[in-house]
Amino acid sequence: MVPDIDPKIDYVFKWMFGKETHTTLLLSLVNAVLQPPPGQQIISLTILNPFNDKESLDDKLSILDILARDEHGRQYNIEMQMRTLLPRLVYYLARVHADQLGTSDDYSLLRKTITICFLNTIVFPLVPDFHMNFELRSDRHPELTFADHLSIHLVELPKFRKSETELVDPLDLWCYI
Repeated sequence: MVPDIDPKIDYVFKWMFGKETHTTLLLSLVNAVLQPPPGQQIISLTILNPFNDKESLDDKLSILDILARDEHGRQYNIEMQMRTLLPRLVYYLARVHADQLGTSDDYSLLRKTITICFLNTIVFPLVPDFHMNFELRSDRHPELTFADHLSIHLVELPKFRKSETELVDPLDLWCYI
């Protein structure tokens, strides 16, 4: 890391992780957040066009920080947000997921869509965890997953307060930087 360059600044974050020449950094960051079991790590990411183009004049234009696809077709929207707009994250997730299919495509072609958002604010002050994953589950039976197609990972950076000696996993290392 270059001293005095803050990766929480939008264009710095996009430059560090959103360039095709920096996919190894992005790959490390995504694997650190998802923490897949050994042997199931993501091995490649392709950077995609981050523009959710308008199809009509009434559509909303949105530009993601980083949009990528892995070797299994799963899509990732990786964001750095200085202030939190949760409805915007839901909108981005829904748009990216829906954009996988064309007019006559079968729904079985849908692959998982994952949003990873690093927040410079605290959204859930009563929860001590700095990393939370939200999925489609039953409120009465959380062990029941409706579908594993959508996931939003929030990393609330102000909650991360570990010292160098307390770092235990790759996400800790990334948040410490």
